[in-house]
Amino acid sequence: MIKYPCSLNYRSIQEEDMSYNVVYEYNRKAGGYAGIRFFTSFKDKSKYDAFELQKTDGSEICNAIMEGLTVKQAQDLTALTPEVCRLTAAVQEACDNDDGRIENVSLLSYQLFNSAMAIIHDREAREESNQLPLVPYISVEIGPENSEKNQLLRHVIEHCNTFDGIVPDIKHALRMIEIKADLIIQSREQ
Repeated sequence: MIKYPCSLNYRSIQEEDMSYNVVYEYNRKAGGYAGIRFFTSFKDKSKYDAFELQKTDGSEICNAIMEGLTVKQAQDLTALTPEVCRLTAAVQEACDNDDGRIENVSLLSYQLFNSAMAIIHDREAREESNQLPLVPYISVEIGPENSEKNQLLRHVIEHCNTFDGIVPDIKHALRMIEIKADLIIQSREQ
């Protein structure tokens, strides 16, 4: 199973002159990762173009949203990842199995902690660059099935964010998600 990044990519500023930076955003085909932004560097534009030409079957789970950026510009764009998407990515990561079961609350807690650190980093970067969150934003498309993962994703979307994807109280949101996960597991075991 391919795992997708939930946190930021960091690059040395020294690499800025010799790289072609591209910011990508996961689309709804990526499940809980939808809305997560990341950047990667290519040696030059021709290498990027060659990479993009290989993607022809329409099954891409992420799209390039901006190319030819400096490292700072790419970091600023990734900092605009909606905060709630960081939380849905943590749920996806912790429940990334065939049946959508919550395998381990400790793993979920670990993923949520990583997401919280990414949210804090994004907030600092947005404040430093004087940026506001993006509205509207891409968020996870939750299927009709009532898997444990979908129950948890619904909970995150319905209870842990505002209209602009901001998580007002990170600590409270993480605790609410963990409690919901515990309740889901308890109901499974009854």
